[in-house]
Amino acid sequence: MDACLVGLLVDQFQQGNCVKGVFQNSSWKTITATLNYRMAMTLEMSHCKNRWKVLKQTYHLYQELSNKTGWGWDDARKMAVPGDAQDWDRVISVCAIEDSLVLPWSFHIRY
Repeated sequence: MDACLVGLLVDQFQQGNCVKGVFQNSSWKTITATLNYRMAMTLEMSHCKNRWKVLKQTYHLYQELSNKTGWGWDDARKMAVPGDAQDWDRVISVCAIEDSLVLPWSFHIRY
């Protein structure tokens, strides 16, 4: 479903329906209707917007972690990996992660 949503967003972006990083309301209506049709669901526009917001937050978190000194990106597991086992604890102690942000399972693994 996420891949379908992102694909629809890319289509809207390529059509010029995203101004300064903000998708037009008409775009969200089209995206929602198409996603509902393809997935046989009854999502509201707010659900699609919220999922996009969470995907962006998760992306930025991955990007931030993989750019930290000593950290890297594991292509096989599709996740940021620490240089040593204590890096997770340092990141968690420094970063305040909002309760509303649902992280992928890989961020809950301890090394």
